[in-house]
Order: sequence, then C-alpha cells, then structure tokens
Amino acid sequence: MGFVVLAWCLLGNHAHFVVKTGHVPLALLMARLNSRHAQRLNRRINRVGHLFQDRYKAVLVTTDGWLARDVAYALGNPVRHGLMSIRGLETYRYSGYGALVGTQPPRSFESPHAVTKALGVARENIRSFIHESALEPGAKGAALEPDQVAELDRLIRDCCRRHGVEERSLHTASSRGQAVRGEIFSLAESLLDLALIDVARRVGTSYRTAKRIIASQRSQ
Repeated sequence: MGFVVLAWCLLGNHAHFVVKTGHVPLALLMARLNSRHAQRLNRRINRVGHLFQDRYKAVLVTTDGWLARDVAYALGNPVRHGLMSIRGLETYRYSGYGALVGTQPPRSFESPHAVTKALGVARENIRSFIHESALEPGAKGAALEPDQVAELDRLIRDCCRRHGVEERSLHTASSRGQAVRGEIFSLAESLLDLALIDVARRVGTSYRTAKRIIASQRSQ
C-alpha cells in the first residue's frame, strides 16, 4: 500500500503508529489493519462484534521537529507508562525500538535505515536520541499525547492569528506578546484541560513566568 512505518508500539489497550503515507489514504490502511485484527481476535477467543471503542486519532506531522518528537514518544511509550525499564524496551516484542537499536531483527514492515534517514540521526546515536527526546524527566512536551500537542498548537496559531502577531513574538517580553500568552494559558486550561506547566513548555516559557502572567491578567 506504499506506507513506510517509522515507529510503532503496541500496549495492552492501545497502540501508536507513525507512518509516512504514499498514494493510498491513511483511512484505508487503518480500516484494513483494524478490521483484520478484530476478525482474527474474534475467531481466536470466539467472540463477535466491534473490538475498538472509538475511531483512531490521526495527527498530521508537518515539521521535522514534530516528527522526531512523535517517533521518540511512540517508541518510549511502554517506559513512560511504567510497564518496563529502558533496558526492557530493547527486548520488548511489540515495538519498533529493538529493530531500530539493533537488539531485535527487523520485521518485514520495518526499515531502520528509513527511520534514521527521516530523523537525520546516525544509527549509533538513535538510542540516546530516543532517551533524551521522550524518556528523560522534564523533556519538552513529554507529558502531552500527540493529539494534545496538535490541539494545543492549533490553539496557539488561532490566538496569534486573532491578535495579529507571529508565533515567534510569544517569546519576547512585549506587552502584546504577554497578553497573547495569557490568553493561550487560560484557554488551554479551560478548553483543553491541559496542565499549565505543559502549556508553558510548549509556548517556550517557564512555569513561574506563566503563573505570573495569569496572575497579572486576573488582577487587571
């Protein structure tokens, strides 16, 4: 079907995939993948009906930085959920991590070379790249799911567009940029139910600064 699987990970009740699409729409791949898996499992345990509760969530990756973060997030997910140690990830059968770092033979749909090429990371450096990007405490955006990041980025763009400012101006000390940041912080907490510390990291400021901006706006 022309897809390149850059990262994948299966867990007890959900899965993560990072794929590069070809000429076939993603919806067709997911329909075939989910339906065949459901049929196979139903036959195995003698059950009928739907297997998945909701439709899958799909997020379009638009930048190299975003791609790197999502690959690292997907591969490091079992560690982030506390299911195993980093060392255990190297022998975990249901993830692309082992093939990528060379501790597991690649499956038919895996291409470690394609992954390292897409990320621009040498094969020998991929282990440290994954650890630093997704597993280290306090890594930027580490506490957010990919769909939450997509929603937050959309909110940031909408706020900047509404106020007629560029996103890079959010990092300046101007009063206009501070007002936009304050709106982003408030809306992200109330509409997206995100923690302030995660929003502050995504905007590029400290948690202390975010608290100060919100307190200042509320006092006006």
